[in-house]
Amino acid sequence: MKIRLKEIGDIITGNTPSKKEMSFWNSKDIPFVKPDTISENGISIIEQSNEYISEEARSKARVVSKNAIFVTCIGTIGKIGIASDGVFAFNQQINAIIPNNNVDSRYLAYALLHNRTKLEDIANAPVVPIINKSQFGDFSIDIQLDRAIQRSVVNKLDAVANIIKIRNEELTIFDNLIKARFVELFGDPVLNPLGWEEKTVIEECDCMVPGRDKPKSFTGDIPWITIDDLNVDGVTYISKNGLGLTQEEIDAVNRKTIPAGSVIMSCVGNLGICSIAGRDMIINQQLHSFQCGERVDNVFLMHYLGYRKGYMNKWASNTTVLYMNKSICNSIPLIIPPIELQREFSEFADQVDKSKVVVQKSIDETQLLLDSLMQEYFR
Repeated sequence: MKIRLKEIGDIITGNTPSKKEMSFWNSKDIPFVKPDTISENGISIIEQSNEYISEEARSKARVVSKNAIFVTCIGTIGKIGIASDGVFAFNQQINAIIPNNNVDSRYLAYALLHNRTKLEDIANAPVVPIINKSQFGDFSIDIQLDRAIQRSVVNKLDAVANIIKIRNEELTIFDNLIKARFVELFGDPVLNPLGWEEKTVIEECDCMVPGRDKPKSFTGDIPWITIDDLNVDGVTYISKNGLGLTQEEIDAVNRKTIPAGSVIMSCVGNLGICSIAGRDMIINQQLHSFQCGERVDNVFLMHYLGYRKGYMNKWASNTTVLYMNKSICNSIPLIIPPIELQREFSEFADQVDKSKVVVQKSIDETQLLLDSLMQEYFR
């Protein structure tokens, strides 16, 4: 039956205790959940975070406990997490649902995961997608209210999702292998103990940034790329939603096509997510792009930028959501090891990536099965 979210649980929008009050942030008492705590893939079980608040800040925060469901509603829409044991605070980019007795938490989480595209469709801001609490509460999903049926569905979906989880853990091992090789060759990229020459990114690369006007139609084959489309630390070729533009549609909004080989970086929300453009494409306002000069290898730059998130978070504007303007993006410090050493790393990363492709194919096939089952259970 169709039912609105506010009818099956209490909805709470998160907030951020004052950063000016040091006593709110000086001890790791309560995990503080942000969108980057929640995986892009599947349902995340939230056990800890990369940021914490003190017990003193509890009264100034929005706090939930086990089985509360986190849903990102600003920036990247529809990432899903479930609170494990303990208590958790969360920021304003997240709405939490505390399910009532009519619905199992994991069942509801799967239903929301299945409806992610519909949630994205109702986000109402042209630059930073937003779903407010009222919209979220009125969002309807099709679910069974029989708890026995819910548990049966969860057991079947969990069995398939666990295969995906194991494969993703294999990808993490490969990613850690690349990171280890990076540090082995270049040292700590922030501390720069090997004394490599340092510049800013814009001194060694060109940049192209998107215009503010969003195309009114998508009828072509030049991919329209958003943060969600990025193959993180890999190569991006397509829009996951199949969106593309003609040259006429691009010209109508005064956009420029970024060339294949560009390094794409997120500059809104979860900063510093990077990929390489596998072909000419158009990026939206949440992304920035660099075109490497002769002293910088694009694979090296893509992986390097991931180490500079501390710099990005420090200098980004922090209103509703973190945002880096063009100047900040271009001012990111950059070490310049010899290009031959950069290319050695690039070749190593390429070999590891070939193994990742095999694992990713298995994930994609299993994900199709999971999507099919969710389509059957949540029509």
